[in-house]
Amino acid sequence: MPRVNKDSKATKRTSAKRTAIAGQASPARRHQLTAQELQQLAPIPETLRPGLDVLFVGINPGVVSGVKQLHFGNPQNFFWPGLFQSGLIPEAIQPEDGHRLAAEWNMSIVNLVQRTTPSTSDLSRQEMRDAVPELCRKISANPPRVICFVGKGIYEIFVGSSKITLGLQDSVYDLDAPLNASLGPPLCQHDSIDQSSAAYL
Repeated sequence: MPRVNKDSKATKRTSAKRTAIAGQASPARRHQLTAQELQQLAPIPETLRPGLDVLFVGINPGVVSGVKQLHFGNPQNFFWPGLFQSGLIPEAIQPEDGHRLAAEWNMSIVNLVQRTTPSTSDLSRQEMRDAVPELCRKISANPPRVICFVGKGIYEIFVGSSKITLGLQDSVYDLDAPLNASLGPPLCQHDSIDQSSAAYL
């Protein structure tokens, strides 16, 4: 009877396991694109209208989102599970069902910067600041009840200050006023604001 090398069999099993794991590429790795291909990706469509209950503002699309043309399109992103766990939507949905956010629950998503990048670190601070006036124009033309900035960093860019805390913001901004890119939109005078329609950030 031939002798069986147990160590050899274990090595083969380990090797096969490693091969299987190596083949399970992350969504981002499956969508590795050249710089030219990234530039050719279209902006993700945005649904905007006055009177949205919540308008979520992200920084910019990642590669998976840009390729799929879906907001927060990477299944590893916590945005969609978090939306359900927070109670803002009544059921868990996938990025592919994101259109239901506006159609059924009167909420929507926009990005500060439309350009797709592998990481937000690929955006310069100046590029993000330069995008603030266009974001203000969108919000001013389609005022929502609440604007939710998805992350502290993007709100710091928006207001031009790092001295902020998480949660509901007390300040109200005049989005129609001329902007200083380094300072963000100017504050409104509280005695001139219609509190029933003011957007709190």
